[in-house]
Amino acid sequence: MLESVGFEVSVATSAVEGADYAMTLLDSDQPYHPTIIVLDLVLPDLVLQSMEGSVLAAALLGRMLDGQIHPATVVALTGELTKERKEAALFAGCSMVLTKPLLPEQAEELLQLALQPPVLPNIKVSSYKAQGFRVFRNFAEKTLNDLRSRQPLTLWTPDDAHLVLSSLTPFPPPSEVDQGRAGALIYALGGQAAAREELYRCAEELEKLYGLHSEILLKFLDGWERRAIVKYYVDHGYYEDSRIYTCIKELPLRISDRLKSRAAQRSESGATEDA
Repeated sequence: MLESVGFEVSVATSAVEGADYAMTLLDSDQPYHPTIIVLDLVLPDLVLQSMEGSVLAAALLGRMLDGQIHPATVVALTGELTKERKEAALFAGCSMVLTKPLLPEQAEELLQLALQPPVLPNIKVSSYKAQGFRVFRNFAEKTLNDLRSRQPLTLWTPDDAHLVLSSLTPFPPPSEVDQGRAGALIYALGGQAAAREELYRCAEELEKLYGLHSEILLKFLDGWERRAIVKYYVDHGYYEDSRIYTCIKELPLRISDRLKSRAAQRSESGATEDA
């Protein structure tokens, strides 16, 4: 429905994935792009029954108000609309609450809304509202942290490295891109800027073991397309194209090895400090 009116749509299947992907997409260190976040108000969770879309909205809008991420319009969507649920969504800062199924005229309305500057909730209109929003936001952050602690990421597989690399550079994406997973991985690295720095460190470490892989990774980080990289090495007579394509194919594996090694070092360092 939304694609038909011109939206580029990414879907997250859990609250944690949605939060991490949104915070990666709206990272204040990156250029701003008009964004609408459509949250399902009913986010069933077997562990935390209190996890609803309004809670996630409060966490995201709180970070927008603090300037941690770019502002975006947040819209609530539900097939089970109640007075309490609607009031909670609006209090959390959602611009509107829509019911399922989404109608064509509502999709057009969202498109027009996306073309306007986002309107963040004005919590300064009263001390009561400001205090209430802070309480709601703190609860939201705690709930998300609880979910993250119960659903730890399994890091770092070659597929994980592929997702991060293709999200941050022109590296060819996998056939099926899990945007939620990609956002969670980048968030785990500290955001887009920190994730790129991590890839630069991977390139430095790879230089000693796999020099060509290191050079190719740096070119991707500089914005080179795969075809341009292959052409560069072939035209200069450095390598045959088959060698370059093989290195590009192996790059996610080499990066995952480096990321796993660095994660293990941080884990050992933390264990030593605790001791």
